Amino acid sequence: MTFLAPLFFWSFLSLLPLVAVYFLKVRPRRRETTAYFLWEKVFTEKKTASLFQRLRDLWSLALMALMFGAVCLALTKPELSATARQDLLILLDNSASMAAGAGGDQRMALAREAAGDLIRGMDGTQRAAVATVADEVTFLSHQTDNPRQLLDAIAGVAPTSLSLRPAALAALRSGDSAEWMKNHRVILITDGCFTGTAPPPEGIEILKVGTPLENAGIVAADAHYLPGSGNRLSFYLRAASSFKQPVRTDLVLKPEGSEAIGKLISLTLQPGLNAGETFTIEDAVPGKWTATLELKDAFPGDNTAFLAVMRPPALRVRVEAADKYFLEHSVTAFSGDSGFLTLVQDSPQLVLSKGGAPDAPLSMIFQPEGDSAWWSKLGDPLENVVPQVKIPDHPVLRHVDAASLSFAGARQLTAPEGALVLVDTGDGVPLLYIARSGGRAAAVVNMDPLAAEFYYSAWFPVLVYTTASSLASRGEPLAAAYAPGSTIAVPGAGEGKTTQITAPDGTTGETAAATYGPLAVPGFYSLTNAAGTWLTAASLMAPGESLLDNSATATTLQPIARGWPPYLLLTLAALVLLLLESVLYHRRKVG
Repeated sequence: MTFLAPLFFWSFLSLLPLVAVYFLKVRPRRRETTAYFLWEKVFTEKKTASLFQRLRDLWSLALMALMFGAVCLALTKPELSATARQDLLILLDNSASMAAGAGGDQRMALAREAAGDLIRGMDGTQRAAVATVADEVTFLSHQTDNPRQLLDAIAGVAPTSLSLRPAALAALRSGDSAEWMKNHRVILITDGCFTGTAPPPEGIEILKVGTPLENAGIVAADAHYLPGSGNRLSFYLRAASSFKQPVRTDLVLKPEGSEAIGKLISLTLQPGLNAGETFTIEDAVPGKWTATLELKDAFPGDNTAFLAVMRPPALRVRVEAADKYFLEHSVTAFSGDSGFLTLVQDSPQLVLSKGGAPDAPLSMIFQPEGDSAWWSKLGDPLENVVPQVKIPDHPVLRHVDAASLSFAGARQLTAPEGALVLVDTGDGVPLLYIARSGGRAAAVVNMDPLAAEFYYSAWFPVLVYTTASSLASRGEPLAAAYAPGSTIAVPGAGEGKTTQITAPDGTTGETAAATYGPLAVPGFYSLTNAAGTWLTAASLMAPGESLLDNSATATTLQPIARGWPPYLLLTLAALVLLLLESVLYHRRKVG
């Protein structure tokens, strides 16, 4: 037994004055009379009935004491269970696997039905809120005791293409939500497919819906061109199966919009997670590819993986220097199979220079000389330069041992305000920094490459590559496919630049941010900006959404209070007792 308002136990003290009233004796007043014999008979009758009178008063006292006790106990709000009548947060799992099944047996339909049963069983004695959870928790209703509002909230819940993220559930029991959740019960209505992810944290009750289903799906996929001549394309796929026995199927790899099949592979899928497999296609055209398992199972949504196969447009680079040889070779080193850089004379996107600052959107300048907006107070050469790396994990330095470079020929100078200094001398003289202004950007390398013998260092072409990648916002190339809910870095994004996004359903939008997401819908995404057109895809790739054998998950839902709460029953009992006392003893005699 639990009392939600134990302070009201003090109300039982009200029984003391009640008992005192019943035992109060009123002293009769003395009056003179001229005929005593008339009162003698009354005194005799009263003495005879005194025992009955006392018994009747005791019954009245007992009934009134029970009535008062019932009211006092009702004020304490007793409950048979400590949590039965706590306010509820009903969470409906709307991850991708909830679309498994058909018709009324679809797991989402079963979840809505289970949530409706909970709501209808509250009888207005509790409050509840409704929310969905997949990648994050989304509230559909505020806390209310109105069943109609709650039922309307669950009526429109549908499965998404997202996987269930345990961190979204854990957030309910941490931070600002933790205090609020102390007096609430969180009930997760789910199919219980947690393979590959952590189960819900402690304190979240599970109501499992659905039975184990036989299903197979693609849980990992990637594609990229192999080095060398020709368009040799390598595909990587990993599948999972909840079939109890090995099952044979065909894997079809083909470019979208083409009748021709790129490759047909016969697979035997074992129960559980299968090992990844790699396939190679010769003379594969770039563009949109699909990988499909030709299999009839419980959930078709994971049978196809969308893969964007493309060679990113090369970054156009021009060299401006008296001695171009080494700088040009640093560009051509990445102009072969990778195709990342290409040497041009006209319309460059990036200019490599030695000495003066070029007029270009993007610049990498060695051995600064003269006047420029990219530096000021250019002074004498420094002696005994010892480089100090300021930001070792910056993309420019991620693959470069900057601390080992000599930076011979470095000169005293001042970087522009707001410049990002990656390497300096320790006493404030910048040796390598990046500055941005008015939509333009420049990386300044404060050294004489010849005096430092930097041209002969293995770090020279690497630094050119990483700097070009960073300046052009192409340090993180787009993958062939992402899981729904992912956020991607936008290639070519920069200050004052916008990127047009075309989603799988054909809708378009624009973003000026360096990232885009989340990718909510499976399919192909096209990104177009001044740097070129880019293609990527989103595919449902999560073992927990494909392995639909939920037999390992048990329902942990504790009993939900139903019917009238005890305090209402006690109040009703008090009214009955009061009515009974009023009927049987319409008047209580005192004295």
